[in-house]
Amino acid sequence: MCALGYQGIACTVPAPGYGMSDTTAFSFSRCPSSRLEWMFQLAYVLGRDILIYAVAVTGAYRARKGKKRSSVLLNQAMSFGTVAATCFMAVMETRTFASIREGIRNGLYGVGLLVDAVQGQDSGGISTGCLAAYVGFAPNLLLAHTMRSVMPLLLVIGGCLVDPWLSLVVGTNCFLPAFCGYFGRYLLAYRVTPTGPLQLDNLPQGSVLAPLAVVSMIAACFCGAVWLWGWAASSKAKPLPIHVVYLASSYKEEYASWETERLVRKMSLSLVRTVFPVTLVPGLQLGSIAIILAVSSFLYATMQPYKEPAFNLLESGLLLSALIMTMLSDCVVSEDDNVWASNEATQMCMLSMVVALATMGTAIMIALVARSMYREQTQKEEDAT
Repeated sequence: MCALGYQGIACTVPAPGYGMSDTTAFSFSRCPSSRLEWMFQLAYVLGRDILIYAVAVTGAYRARKGKKRSSVLLNQAMSFGTVAATCFMAVMETRTFASIREGIRNGLYGVGLLVDAVQGQDSGGISTGCLAAYVGFAPNLLLAHTMRSVMPLLLVIGGCLVDPWLSLVVGTNCFLPAFCGYFGRYLLAYRVTPTGPLQLDNLPQGSVLAPLAVVSMIAACFCGAVWLWGWAASSKAKPLPIHVVYLASSYKEEYASWETERLVRKMSLSLVRTVFPVTLVPGLQLGSIAIILAVSSFLYATMQPYKEPAFNLLESGLLLSALIMTMLSDCVVSEDDNVWASNEATQMCMLSMVVALATMGTAIMIALVARSMYREQTQKEEDAT
């Protein structure tokens, strides 16, 4: 028997009034039942994209004037938010989370929305398919992917009217990880019986070219992003263009292209979340994320790429916190599946630690970004007078 919101063979189809969550495959969200609720969800999705892009562009212009701390902190916050949102989703799928009182669960869902907003990728469990269905479109993965890409594309095109290179660089930083990660949904494979064949429901059945085309698009996203950012960061033009300052000014000269590492990391994390959804293979997802974070932690610890030691220390601390969150989330999910040896008190303790680390890390980074932007604006006004 399927849970509420699920139906079909192996409970892989959303029931009427539900849609596939943008956050995780086979996690179905309730569709908006009123125009007000639909407008709120649409405003959240669009407003988040606009806010993240606007803050990033503002930080780039301030970086050109030597006031670059807010842009660095925002990039660090978005990277941390990607992992925090993943861990949140992992523990929310457990029986331990379901056993929490409803009022507390609703509060944690609100915290999850905040984390999602900071990472600038997913939609807080909102279903784009539901938003499309409400206005009469038949929901499907391609339509959802297209709808998720419209606002980012419009923002980048609008920015190109002012500064094409800056708009492309900021746009890839803010939106490319989610766009690339969405391709992983087309490759989602599962069995409805233990011995049955793997099913690829989101691609034409029996087609060999379709999976190859999706893999090619993913590879093109990675290669294009690395080439674009590597080429831009290596510019020797004088004075340096604003997009070069945005990418390279915070790093030592020998690590001018280091920001590419963060972009590749975010894209990899986003792809892992969709190809290995926590609802199907939580151990594989969280294990892969732990490997990515461990590699990044090692690189930052050995290279120390930032000019300011404080940024190196903050980045290492965020990566360590993210790695601990991932390991704790893996423990919660593993113990949740082991009904014979799991301990409710231990489970609740580990879940609380995951929530605390995600919430505190996100809140601290938001505060640091806000304080930095305030100080930069104050300094700008003082310089003007």
